[in-house]
Amino acid sequence: RWEANQARKAFAAAMAEFKKTTPQIVKDTHVSFQNKAGTLTEYDHASLFAVCDAIIAGLAEVGISHRWVPKQTGNKIEITCVLTHVAGHSESTTMESGPDDSGGKNSIQAIGSAKSYLERYTLLGATGLATKEMDDDGAASELLVGPGQLEALEKAITDSGLNRAALLEYLCITSPEQILACNFDTVLQRIEEKRK
Repeated sequence: RWEANQARKAFAAAMAEFKKTTPQIVKDTHVSFQNKAGTLTEYDHASLFAVCDAIIAGLAEVGISHRWVPKQTGNKIEITCVLTHVAGHSESTTMESGPDDSGGKNSIQAIGSAKSYLERYTLLGATGLATKEMDDDGAASELLVGPGQLEALEKAITDSGLNRAALLEYLCITSPEQILACNFDTVLQRIEEKRK
């Protein structure tokens, strides 16, 4: 238990060091396609390469590596991004979606597109970063909650005694990793209000 606690502290210290020089992740890919309604959909997003290129070197400098664990159940694709510190402590972020069949993709392309999307956003979520003007119309253009805030949120959810799925639905999210750092205090307050 002592070693596990020391490893957790080392991970937290490494993440704090990583955040001192937060990398800027730019949108390097333009997407344009005719959607099912017959209109043109266009947006820019950061490719998986741009996200990895900006983040992985910085993580390596503080002794943290990453890996993705894929899983597919029926029509759902699940990706878990695992960050592991050299001291042994790991933390993970999981997201899931259906295949991305936009733009006339075939079934394999739809799965590959969803996998790439989930890999980008689980890595961003695990590190508490966001791309500048992220491709949800800028709603996530600020930093996401960091590991310490995430731990506090998880504790608040557990301590509330409420059903986790129902509480996340009440907060309009599917996981605490999606919460912006600027909304951290407000979300804690909402959890307490719901508990009361």
